[in-house]
Amino acid sequence: MPGERNLKILVLEDEGTLRESICEYLKEFTGGAVAGVASESEALAALGEDAEIDVIVVNLGKNRDGRFIFLGVIKANYPVVKRVLFTGFSREEMLGELRTAVCDAVVYKPRIEDLFHVVNLNVHRSG
Repeated sequence: MPGERNLKILVLEDEGTLRESICEYLKEFTGGAVAGVASESEALAALGEDAEIDVIVVNLGKNRDGRFIFLGVIKANYPVVKRVLFTGFSREEMLGELRTAVCDAVVYKPRIEDLFHVVNLNVHRSG
C-alpha cells in the first residue's frame, strides 16, 4: 500500500549465532529491517536512536528478573513498541513466574516459524 513502510524489528538475544539466525529469518520473512543486540543497554540505545521500531523480540534467557524489568521499562517508555518474549522453557515451567503484563505475546519453546507468526500477528494487531 502507498505510504506504508517496512516493519522495523529489534532482537535482544545474548548468544551471537542464535541472534544472527533469528534476525536473518525475520528479515527474510517480514521484508522488514531487523537489527540484533546482545544486551538491555544496547537495546535501549537502539530504541533511543530509532523512534520507528515496531517490535522488540526478547529472549528471556537466564536473567529472567532482569528481562522482565527491562520489558517493563520498554512498556513504560516506548508504549507503541510491541514486546514479544520468547523462552526455551515450557508454559508449565514458567507458571507462577511469567509476568505477561509487560509483554504483548509470549512464545514458549519456539520454532523460528512460531516466533515469526507471533511477531506478525502482534504488529498487525491494533492497540
